Amino acid sequence: MVDENNYDVIQVNYWREMRKDLDKMLESYWETMLLIQDSVNFEETISFLKKLPPTKRKVVYISLTKTCDALRKYLDDFGEEVFIIDCVSSFLFEKKKTKGCVFVKPPSNLEQMTKLITNAVKKIGPGYIFLDSLSQFIDFSSSSKKTENFKDLYEFLKYMKFISSRTSCKFVLMYDDKLSRDLVKLPKFHVDIILKLEAIVDRIGWID
Repeated sequence: MVDENNYDVIQVNYWREMRKDLDKMLESYWETMLLIQDSVNFEETISFLKKLPPTKRKVVYISLTKTCDALRKYLDDFGEEVFIIDCVSSFLFEKKKTKGCVFVKPPSNLEQMTKLITNAVKKIGPGYIFLDSLSQFIDFSSSSKKTENFKDLYEFLKYMKFISSRTSCKFVLMYDDKLSRDLVKLPKFHVDIILKLEAIVDRIGWID
């Protein structure tokens, strides 16, 4: 028999439905968003991106993690025209520009990424630019001892805000946190919104 008197409350969790608040936040004024997500649950990431307020301009998706062919099945029904910049396929095979997609060599640093974004803004004039993923260039985890890259990151984010102020283009910078590490070096004062998209997949205990 368990003696209930020997048990104390050690933690209280408060849960709140926040979808309405999320909609209001997304519709408010912002220029840059850091979206921490798990690439394993990519469908949930795309579902979130579809919640963004619509734009009458194209959406540019810069992919450092997935090929154009892999992305199309998620983006064909996005609701707005999505132009993909595929930085992956050139590793695998040589491909030329196709409708709605261009194949480029992956940028090796944030300076090259800045040039790629600047070129996309000039040629396409998008309403949104999605960058998948910023984790290719930076590590926000507590295990990272590298600090020299953060100066380049802050300059990169500063330039994104400059572009946004000139063109009204908004940036969603994805960060892949599939290892669920402690993120202690987030650029809290250099982006407008930081969101973590966490899809918990498990069996519900009370369902047989």
